Amino acid sequence: MLQVSALLGLGGNMCLQLVVQPEAKVLALKEEIAHRLHVPVLFQVLIFHTRVLGDDELLAAHHPGDGEILWVNILVSFHLARRCLEGGSESQKTEALKGLAQRGLVGDDRCTMAAAALEDRSKDVRETAVEVLGLVGGEAYGCAVAAVVARLGSPYDDVRLAAVQALREVARRGDTEAVAALVPRLEDASADVREAAVAAFGEIAEQGRGWAIARVRQCLQDHSMDVRWKALEALGELVSEKGDQGFVAEVISCLEMPNIYVRRWAVEVLGRVTEKGDRHAIAAVAAHMDHRDDDVRMAAGVALGKIAGKGDEFAVSRLNECLGHSDPGVRLAAIQARRALLR
Repeated sequence: MLQVSALLGLGGNMCLQLVVQPEAKVLALKEEIAHRLHVPVLFQVLIFHTRVLGDDELLAAHHPGDGEILWVNILVSFHLARRCLEGGSESQKTEALKGLAQRGLVGDDRCTMAAAALEDRSKDVRETAVEVLGLVGGEAYGCAVAAVVARLGSPYDDVRLAAVQALREVARRGDTEAVAALVPRLEDASADVREAAVAAFGEIAEQGRGWAIARVRQCLQDHSMDVRWKALEALGELVSEKGDQGFVAEVISCLEMPNIYVRRWAVEVLGRVTEKGDRHAIAAVAAHMDHRDDDVRMAAGVALGKIAGKGDEFAVSRLNECLGHSDPGVRLAAIQARRALLR
């Protein structure tokens, strides 16, 4: 058996003592170091005296002999990983990116390298880069946000989308620079980018800010139903005050949207922005109970349960009016909504 001592850094601020098989190669030592110190093999350079050891070299070839210890220095280097990210295969790139998240690595290089991978042609590589930035961005926050924001203006839709997704993972609530960088993407030519941008906006913008709420309300008019759905979801995160009748009316109109997620979030947001028992809102929602579309009637019934209190006489009276409707679907929706209020 061979005794090996590995010093992390030229100053040897950490010493790892190991016993390895006589036939062990340098790569086996690197793998053990990766396991013990959480420094991936790709990021290790092992030095014996002044010589860099190759992965396939036998450790015995450099060992001083029985009873002696082979001393090597471990240098943490991003050079090979950077080369891999620039010219490696898709799987090599994703593995290199995952290595950046290991806790044995420190420094801004991790963020800049992961952010650069947002521009990769591979969707898998870009998605991995987003995940890694979410894991390491908090440790080098300013660097991470700046590196991601720099990609928001890319001429390529996929890169802008990845950058928006990464900013959502990295940026903290109330970061005004991150929010300002997102605003142009709310009008992006790509619906996918707009959808991701409004979702990120809802999580990063400061809650209760009138201008932020007003900006997201504009997205309720987007021609993409997915963007409208995300806008409602974002408003649910941002709105902190109740009773804005203009806004309530906008949300109620979303109950008629063909997208089930838009209707679902309209119901959710109504519960957050409407005062319990608001007769104007109850009347407006109840008016949708005789809508020709079953799903709209169902959404209106659920919404009434959100904005009307148990036993609310005004809401029950409006539902009673629907019990004699000629359409059995309307009658059924009214019965179900009424039952929920009277329980």
